[in-house]
Amino acid sequence: MSESVAREVLASASGPRGSSPGKKIWQQRLALLAALVAGAMLAFQWDLPVARWLHAHRAPGIVREFFEAAEYYGHAVGTLLIIVTVGVLDPAKKRLLPWLLAASLGAGLTADVAKQLIERQRPRELDLANVEITTTITSVLPFLEGKVASHSFPSGHTATAFGLTVALSTLYRRGETWFVILACLVGVQRVQSLSHFPSDVLAGAAIGLLVGWLIADSKLKVAY
Repeated sequence: MSESVAREVLASASGPRGSSPGKKIWQQRLALLAALVAGAMLAFQWDLPVARWLHAHRAPGIVREFFEAAEYYGHAVGTLLIIVTVGVLDPAKKRLLPWLLAASLGAGLTADVAKQLIERQRPRELDLANVEITTTITSVLPFLEGKVASHSFPSGHTATAFGLTVALSTLYRRGETWFVILACLVGVQRVQSLSHFPSDVLAGAAIGLLVGWLIADSKLKVAY
């Protein structure tokens, strides 16, 4: 997903403050979600080649440190710090902080729930030279077997980052390009660190956008 496409959809999704999103806006949103889901399905054929290449070509230390720092935009601690900063710098929006939390951490929790549908191993846990894409998935509906899955599919960090991006873009339209960039950096970091496959990240982005839009429309736009 390119930055320009993401920015256009987020901008149209925000719409005039105080108004409900129209049919056209939701058509755009659903088109983007469908593209992300389709992309995640298509990415399955590229998951292992990408993971193998990244494993064989370790990024320089400074590059890894950069992406590790960016990861905090999709991390619970980083998200909390950002939301507290919103309350400190913009006291008029303090009443909206719980909904910022719901849009971001709620998206991450939704991804964690989705992990209970498919148990998939992380790339860094696999013998990438000898594994097949089908064997990366070790269980379907693992909760029926009494397992609590916290593995690869979908990416909770990416879901959190995109949920936060929608929420922040609703309140601060001037920053939406930067918020989109940060969310995309989180997705790249999850793949670069071999924590997730590309398909995991695309699925996480779809979850984050959906949860973010639902909360932004029902709570943030109405209150703001």
